[in-house]
Amino acid sequence: MRRPGRALGSVLAALLLTAVARGAPWEEIGQVATLPAIGDHSVWVADVVFSHSLLYDGDSGEVLATIDAGTTLSPKPPLFSRARGEFYSVEIDYSRGRRGERVDYVTIYDATTLEVKGEILLPTRTSESAASLGYATLLDGGRFLATFNQFPATSVSIVDLDARSFVGEIVTAGCAGIYATGPRSFAMLCGDGTMLAVALDASGRKAGMTASERFFDVVEDPVMMAGGRIGSRWVFVSYAGRAHALDFAAQPAAVASWWL
Repeated sequence: MRRPGRALGSVLAALLLTAVARGAPWEEIGQVATLPAIGDHSVWVADVVFSHSLLYDGDSGEVLATIDAGTTLSPKPPLFSRARGEFYSVEIDYSRGRRGERVDYVTIYDATTLEVKGEILLPTRTSESAASLGYATLLDGGRFLATFNQFPATSVSIVDLDARSFVGEIVTAGCAGIYATGPRSFAMLCGDGTMLAVALDASGRKAGMTASERFFDVVEDPVMMAGGRIGSRWVFVSYAGRAHALDFAAQPAAVASWWL
């Protein structure tokens, strides 16, 4: 058997020769580009192999940009603030590549040039999964950023983007994922089939928690982490294909479910 490195090298060499044979143009070195205005149909897609995220234009299918994500298992999609003109990437790095001292942080990128504008260190440890969907979000208004932790207990870290500082950690035992529901509130899926609604005070610290009634069966047909938001409602689809909608206009409440 060939060693993996040699096999990969052979594949890359073959692709390069094919490109040359077809007269593919070479990129000019030293070009400096800027991003166009980010549209409503742009989406970040994580690339696990190369530990970075790619920004796609959903209308044209064109890749507009990439952002590296340190040594994370699966990159969390960068978050976009239109008001500030910034992207925020929650990242993890180790002092010796994949081992050594660990540091968690939020990198701030200019949304036009993708230059790094700063970092915010996180004393907590952010969680990762195969997709890392729902593991970090901007709350409405863009002041607070929340990221999910699980080492081993579950919690949420809050960052104040106005002050460029870490606010604190909120313990959320048995619940995972973060879904914005307002300027100072978010929701989480819980292991007992309920939804947890968390409210923050003006400084970004915990002001209260409220649990919904049980709306899905965690054993027979659990819901997936990738939720979709419509106004004050979040919709989650189960593995069997049933959509569950919850409303957060007041107290968290299941309002509808239907088969896809």
